[in-house]
Amino acid sequence: DEFNKAINQMSASTGATGAELEGLRDVVKDVYGNNFGDSYEDAANAVAEVTKQTGLMGEELQSATEGAMALSDTFGYEVNESTRAASALMNNFGISAEEAYNLIAVGAQNGADQNGDLLDTLNEYSTQYAALGLSAEQFTQSLISGAESGAFSIDKVGDAVKEFNIRCKDGSDSTAEGFAMIGMNADDMAQRFAAGGDTAVQALDSIADPVAKNQAAIDLFGTQFEDLQANLLPMLANMEDASGVAYDALGQINEVKYDDIGSAVEGLKRTIGNATLDIRSNLSAGLADSIGGFVNVLKNADGDTGKIFDGLVEAGRKALDAVAPVLQNWITKGKEMLEKIVTGIQQNLPLIKEKAKDILQMLIDGVVSRANTI
Repeated sequence: DEFNKAINQMSASTGATGAELEGLRDVVKDVYGNNFGDSYEDAANAVAEVTKQTGLMGEELQSATEGAMALSDTFGYEVNESTRAASALMNNFGISAEEAYNLIAVGAQNGADQNGDLLDTLNEYSTQYAALGLSAEQFTQSLISGAESGAFSIDKVGDAVKEFNIRCKDGSDSTAEGFAMIGMNADDMAQRFAAGGDTAVQALDSIADPVAKNQAAIDLFGTQFEDLQANLLPMLANMEDASGVAYDALGQINEVKYDDIGSAVEGLKRTIGNATLDIRSNLSAGLADSIGGFVNVLKNADGDTGKIFDGLVEAGRKALDAVAPVLQNWITKGKEMLEKIVTGIQQNLPLIKEKAKDILQMLIDGVVSRANTI
């Protein structure tokens, strides 16, 4: 009944019916069966949220939902918030859901969420990084580098790149002056930056005169450079090598976090439960329809005994229709068990008889021996 309630709620929140709802239902079963969520309701709510934001179905939806729930269990991220950030990464950088959730985990593991703004930053600035031809890995690396350099908020790092992106295209005199100071032309800078994001940063960082460097940086990064000062250029230069974020963080989390006896036993229980879930779910839904139908009859009968009796008969018929397949399954299984027991007895009957004779003789001998001592 808990499972059916969860599926009904998911149908209501997503508008899914028919084959689409059946697909989502299967994903909920698999997600819960893989030990994610405390209940079917948790799993169904997560599946609903992920599919609404990403449009994914099938195995991709299952993988994405399990990624979102692993982030929730490990870092306390709400599924809707992490999915919003993952969706932004997917849409702007053309990566898969699995890659997107993994990059979120990498960022969180490496300090990029020290102020609790990682998800908002990923969501807000994905467009800006992608517009400059940078990759999702370089985006994540810049935020990690920002945290390592002591930036009081990684949002400032994203904002600096946003400002640079805007100034690349605004055609202002200050932007042209900033590019000129590092030996570049403002007209083709966007294309050159897209070809290699570190080009402008390294040229800027190589200016020997600190006053000239500061002026050029303010021209290109605006007030964000004033906020981050000398830390900005090295952290952006580190974007070129994003190999540090290329590891399976989610895989490691799942391998370590759920590697205990309690989780193993819970996983076994859920696997067994899933094996019989469809039968139990159909039984619950059938009985619910039967009761619901009788309630409607009572409401509309206006005290008419005949209508109430007819409604009761119909409710009983529906209940039997729901119970019959389950009973038949149990009867079949029960017959199989009885047949095995009977076969076992038949095969071992000679031995049983022999042992019975021995036991009976021992009892007789004991009685006789006891009688002789009285």
